[in-house]
Amino acid sequence: MAAKVSAVTITWNSADEISGCIGSLVADGVGPGEITVVDNASTDGTPELVAGRWPGVRLIQNAENVGFAAAANQGIAASTGEFVLLVNPDVSFGPGFTGRLVSAIEAEPAAGSAAPKLVRPDGRIDSAGLSMLKCRKAVDRGSGDKDTGQFDVPARVFGACGAAAMYRRAALEDSRVMGEYFDEAFFAYKEDVDLAWRMNLLGWKCVYVPGAAGTHMRGWKAASRKDVPRFIRRHSFKNHYLTIMKNDDAVNMLAHLPWVMFYDIQLFFYALIMEPFLLGSLWDIIKLMPDMTGKRDDIMARRKAGPAGIRCLFG
Repeated sequence: MAAKVSAVTITWNSADEISGCIGSLVADGVGPGEITVVDNASTDGTPELVAGRWPGVRLIQNAENVGFAAAANQGIAASTGEFVLLVNPDVSFGPGFTGRLVSAIEAEPAAGSAAPKLVRPDGRIDSAGLSMLKCRKAVDRGSGDKDTGQFDVPARVFGACGAAAMYRRAALEDSRVMGEYFDEAFFAYKEDVDLAWRMNLLGWKCVYVPGAAGTHMRGWKAASRKDVPRFIRRHSFKNHYLTIMKNDDAVNMLAHLPWVMFYDIQLFFYALIMEPFLLGSLWDIIKLMPDMTGKRDDIMARRKAGPAGIRCLFG
């Protein structure tokens, strides 16, 4: 099963984490030649560690940090498997993980991706797939909740968290817009949400596979918000609106307008009072509007799911 899988992981100063990830992939039967590490100009010895310990792993070294989205696109383009596992360097798992995800996709012809069950080191749920709320806020299902088995049933979900997501290559190729799998204008954060929404529009489903379980350290999301670098918070704020601009439609927006307005008012006043630097991203959004409009036109010209088919996925 694993022979069908190519794994892609993006590193940026990940020397303390990468061993568990690559070790899990190798133990699960993913051959080193089908593991691609794309390093975004790490300064902690990550690429040297990978090259020295796993010489068969494909290593792509960027001279600068090009962002998660662009690096993921590099890794996907370099891979060859029928299925692509995008996995963060701080994720580890046991044998059978990749095979269960592939089997779930193969069992559903319309499945373009699969989401595993991710837990944190303390046993709390990290992600049981992505959900999209009516207010247009994307959330990880169950995030932070005690794991009592409430997410042990397979289900269709809005999408897969980019920390660990299995994609059918045919779905990735079908979902490319202007040559990109992930939108490189996003740089980092919510690019997985954007791809998930696009795949749904194009008729591809995401299946949640609780039998494929992994551990995710989660990094800054488990820490205090003030510890999150400002440029990350700014990209996250910007990308929330870019995702809506590219993928939403007037029918569903009108149907959910009270929820959207209430959330956006909260978001605006939070930014104004607590983090005014976020409002600078509004200029970034304006500058990117022509690019987003072109990408939206491409998506909408090929969409297969109508407003009702998407609206039923909103929680």
